[in-house]
Amino acid sequence: MGGGRARVIRVLGVAGAAGAVAGLAACGSGAQPRPVPNPADAAMRVAQFDELGGLMAWTPGGGIRVPDLVVYGDGTVVAGARRTATLSPDAYADLVSTARTGLKGLPQDPPSKLVITDGSSATLGVRFADGTFGTVRVNNGFLGADTGYPGRLLTAYRALKGLRLPETRPYTPASVVVGYGCSSTCSTTETLNGSAAAVARASCKPAYEDPQQGGTRTCIWRYALPDELTSPAR
Repeated sequence: MGGGRARVIRVLGVAGAAGAVAGLAACGSGAQPRPVPNPADAAMRVAQFDELGGLMAWTPGGGIRVPDLVVYGDGTVVAGARRTATLSPDAYADLVSTARTGLKGLPQDPPSKLVITDGSSATLGVRFADGTFGTVRVNNGFLGADTGYPGRLLTAYRALKGLRLPETRPYTPASVVVGYGCSSTCSTTETLNGSAAAVARASCKPAYEDPQQGGTRTCIWRYALPDELTSPAR
């Protein structure tokens, strides 16, 4: 399914998603303060959502593949390293609070009653108030099924997968990540800036627009994410 078609960015416009998660930062003496976007945290990843496996189209190999959706500490959202948007302070607070509530205390692979052979999975991630970043992987077929997953995890899943973004714009930073010898993984990757990045864009295939299915690609590139821009690059 999908053949050589580029991977679909799973950012869905679900009406009322923000409203459905509003108010989860409860009032009271034990309530956690609502997360607030901070321009100083533009390179800090605070939440992410990713789907992989099953009958999904080919996606770039390890080292160059990125999550479908990444949220940063200043409210910036990057979808598939191709589109970007900025969340309002309220939408940011609702999303991060919901993700923290949903993932808190759960193992990376919580037990499930539902087993789907070769089914896709989704990985949810969030940075907690103490600064740690946690991820939880769930079976992607669990919506509407009695799987044993807690309801708060389902709420977090729906909030991240169905995040309603404001108008998006192309994501085109000056730096790119290039992978060499890529199939199911890349033998090496590097981050390039300036003229070196321009050469890579001209000579390598875009990671998410490569029509070839299977085999090994000599080199592929994608735009670097904000938290990758802090890494040494040439």
